[in-house]
Amino acid sequence: YNESIALGTALTAMSMIVANRFILDVGRSKKSSGNLFTLILAPTGHGKDSSIDTVQSLLMDFNFVTGLEKSGTSLAFDLSSNRERLYVIDEISQLFNNMKSGRNTSYMELCELLCQVFSSNQKTMLLPKTMQSRRDKSSEFVNNPYVSILGATTGSGLTDSVNKLLI
Repeated sequence: YNESIALGTALTAMSMIVANRFILDVGRSKKSSGNLFTLILAPTGHGKDSSIDTVQSLLMDFNFVTGLEKSGTSLAFDLSSNRERLYVIDEISQLFNNMKSGRNTSYMELCELLCQVFSSNQKTMLLPKTMQSRRDKSSEFVNNPYVSILGATTGSGLTDSVNKLLI
């Protein structure tokens, strides 16, 4: 049992329970959802998996939990029908490696959308161009998405996948 890991997963569970029920005032008449990114960083065998499994089983009945989509388009489709989502990513260092390399265009679109969700002061998310062509102009945005990410990796996985440019 690791108290730090338990605290991180408890905060993640609580963030999904309150989700869009509270909107943050970020100044200058701008509002934003309190999206949460939790990174569990621990050596192998220190309880990352059991903590993640507990949160997943707790929130699964509410249809909040899913694996992270493999492209920006599939993420946007998911968020357009399920605006409150917890994406659980074991070995999140793989996502960071894809972001760092910049070679996989699906992952880059996914990363752009995630950055938009986590840094936007708006209550809407612009859909990728690939989705806009499939929909009418009135649905180019996902209104007020709430996204929490619960990621886990080891210290070596993090140092191998993250550099100053990525941050």
